[in-house]
Amino acid sequence: MTRRGHSEFLSFQNHWIIKEKNHLFVEWCNQSFNHKSNLNSHFKLHIGVRPRTCEVCGQEFSRKSKLTMHHLVHTGEISVQEVTS
Repeated sequence: MTRRGHSEFLSFQNHWIIKEKNHLFVEWCNQSFNHKSNLNSHFKLHIGVRPRTCEVCGQEFSRKSKLTMHHLVHTGEISVQEVTS
């Protein structure tokens, strides 16, 4: 993530987070999280950060698990329909 992207992320995060007891609540989408790391991953979805790229086709993903599933399509282990269902 670029320095500019990181600043936007922090600005966006500070504006839309509500702390309640042991939860971090995202006012924008009504999601709540127990751990800050999960919240950070979630916020990347809101601002469009996709740090993982498929080496085969160049498609970008925000989560490692999504890239892993995508890669299985290239190897023929699963079909596109299995990924999208």
